[in-house]
Amino acid sequence: MTYVLYGLGALIALYVGCLLFKMLFPTKCPKCQSKNIVEKASVRSTFVQSERASPDLNTYFLCGDCNARSKRHKGQWSDVEDLEWNRAVKPGTPST
Repeated sequence: MTYVLYGLGALIALYVGCLLFKMLFPTKCPKCQSKNIVEKASVRSTFVQSERASPDLNTYFLCGDCNARSKRHKGQWSDVEDLEWNRAVKPGTPST
């Protein structure tokens, strides 16, 4: 029973640590370096290369200051065109 409580405590500590990390080191807009950037969507997919499946993740952000639409993929930032943005972000999500 004690080990279960230790495991639960470790999970809670990990969760709180992740929250604190996001609060202390927020994501910055790649265009204007503002901290007023909001994650709008995360799209997970799987691609097959050489008969081997690998997971993939694209995260879409909207800056509240300069209204830039950005995508982060494998640590690299890029601009997002309207068609890709409309496919990734749900229609009910405000874009401005």
